[in-house]
Amino acid sequence: MSISWTEKELLKAEQHILRDRINVYIYPVLTLPPEVVSEIFVHFLSVYPKRAPQKGLLSPIILAQICGLWRQIAFSTPRLWRTFGITLTDESDGAGQVSAVETLLQRSGSCPLSVEFSYSRYDASPLFQTITAHRARWQHLKLCIHVRDLSTMFGLGPFPILRSLTTTGWLASPMDFGYRSTTSLAAPLLHRVALGHY
Repeated sequence: MSISWTEKELLKAEQHILRDRINVYIYPVLTLPPEVVSEIFVHFLSVYPKRAPQKGLLSPIILAQICGLWRQIAFSTPRLWRTFGITLTDESDGAGQVSAVETLLQRSGSCPLSVEFSYSRYDASPLFQTITAHRARWQHLKLCIHVRDLSTMFGLGPFPILRSLTTTGWLASPMDFGYRSTTSLAAPLLHRVALGHY
């Protein structure tokens, strides 16, 4: 059964009419004030300080992929970006990681942070410096870094809002077993600590 030229033209005209109706239709969810949408977005994520995935269905980035309005709201809601994790391996692009972390730190505004940071290579210093520059905002911190960097981090100065700290200091050589820090950690609100290999 074939469709005549006239029927095709009628179907195209009907399609244009329907497309025009859809384009002018305002979905009720898009009429909500941005503050309400922002609050809904925050409740979409894992409960703070639990870290939301950075990609995938339960990540804040998925909200920014729905439409332009939601992208604008998501990127201007600092609480969506206050938790993140970084793992730097030998295969990682260090410069790319620094750029990604700087973006997350910018999006998180002045919110307290819940950060997980681990690396298994020696040239992690640019990323380490980027993260430690925001130590005054750290509230929950989980680290897996070289024991010397743990000591360096503790000596940076006070951590005014740090409440929980989990660290594992990895050792690069047998000589590291004897390494001990003489630096004390200045964190007046710290109430939970787990130290491994330190």
